Amino acid sequence: MRVTFLGHSGFLVESNSAALLFDWWKGELPAVKPGVPLYIFASHAHPDHFDPKIFSLDDGGRDVRFVLGHDVKPTPRNCSRWGVSPSTAENCRNLRGGETLDLPGAKVEALPSTDEGEAFLVTLPDGQTVFHAGDLNWWHWEGEDKGWNRNMEVNFKRYAEPLRGRRLDLAMLPLDPRLGEAGFWGPAYFLETAEIRRFLPMHQWGISLSPGNFWKNILPLQTARFRWNGPGRSSSSDKGKPCPSARSGKEPYSIIRRICPMYAVGIVGLVFLLLGILLLTRHANSPMLIAGLICVLIGIVLSRISRANRRR
Repeated sequence: MRVTFLGHSGFLVESNSAALLFDWWKGELPAVKPGVPLYIFASHAHPDHFDPKIFSLDDGGRDVRFVLGHDVKPTPRNCSRWGVSPSTAENCRNLRGGETLDLPGAKVEALPSTDEGEAFLVTLPDGQTVFHAGDLNWWHWEGEDKGWNRNMEVNFKRYAEPLRGRRLDLAMLPLDPRLGEAGFWGPAYFLETAEIRRFLPMHQWGISLSPGNFWKNILPLQTARFRWNGPGRSSSSDKGKPCPSARSGKEPYSIIRRICPMYAVGIVGLVFLLLGILLLTRHANSPMLIAGLICVLIGIVLSRISRANRRR
């Protein structure tokens, strides 16, 4: 399987049985592998996921089919605006969440989206699975109504449930920097829910996210194979080296920095405890007894704080 990132949420996935083109609207489309059908997906009608130019790819040179979200409607009026011929319109199929479509060389399952349109899961004849989330994501916006954000979380987890426990050989998931730290929640949940072998981020609006920040937020929750060559470049999904784990790179040092102060607190607590016991046993006068009791209490409190934080 060969994958080419075209820009934003656009990908070309080429296998031995079919070529899959997802949400292409920008970037240069390379020559598609000959001798296999071309299945073109548009998850929804937003202009950063759909451009009517995709219909021009049905030029009679190969078997071309269009799998469209329910809001990308090839009505007679739209076909006229888009320049879509009647024969091309016959090769279009709209899917709603929960519906499936059998194509020569691929089976397509549609999942509902938390924004518009659908997400698509494609199973190839050799058993490999390809998932393109479209705009199915945990869209948590700072400043948005708490009820709206909570409803978004519930719907996202419900719509992603059909993926639970399933192996996804390739998953293209939104990692939107506009959401801040919440942008990692959706991919992290997908990685926890499904067995994802390779994950490619998308919907990043041309903003590069720090790899260190990526590993910090995603990989402590789940590990996945991650290979990224940038826009217009291809990644092969043949067996290769796994991506770094959550404990690779500089991450162990940040863990040590968090843990070591807790041990220091514990040591100080132990010193206070021993000092308090010493004062209690060596001095009988009232002020020193009080000082000893205070030292013992401080030692106990600091020791408990240290233990509690090391367990987190």
